[in-house]
Amino acid sequence: MSNRWSNTLQNIGYPLYNRIFMGIHFIFGIVIQIIGPMQFIEYLRNIHVHRWIGRIYILFAMIASICGMSFITINSTEGGINMSCAFFIYGLCFYISATITWIHARRKEYKNHMYWAIRTFFLGIGSWLYRLLYYAAFACGYKFVQSSDFLRPLDMIFDWLFFVPNMIIAEIVILLIKKSYRV
Repeated sequence: MSNRWSNTLQNIGYPLYNRIFMGIHFIFGIVIQIIGPMQFIEYLRNIHVHRWIGRIYILFAMIASICGMSFITINSTEGGINMSCAFFIYGLCFYISATITWIHARRKEYKNHMYWAIRTFFLGIGSWLYRLLYYAAFACGYKFVQSSDFLRPLDMIFDWLFFVPNMIIAEIVILLIKKSYRV
């Protein structure tokens, strides 16, 4: 498996700092995917577990973002400038959103904290959505053979499709919540 990854994604494992950046990025990303939905479980929010899970989520989001953006800055991506720009902007949005979420929590501005947490969550599920887009494409017969395949039109669309719609949906959810508060 590692040879396959090394052949397909040329810079992912070498030199050592690439492996460290991507290892942290992947592991922390997996934790984010697992604990993010836990923040919406009412029972956990009532027993202050929400705060600790939130702290871990925010810290991991910030570190995963920094590692991913560092990797992109040093190596670029297999998908060229389009993928590098999209993934870097995604990482930056995720980092900023997580940071603002944390700032509002520290200030006890809970409504603003909730709005930014929604944005952060929707960005956080972006990496999962990216993989789902490819699973759907593969199920429809899309082939992937080598790293240069990341330069095809559908791949270039996927580079943005995995997070930009999430940001729009997050804003719609926030608007609906704000509207319900006015009722």
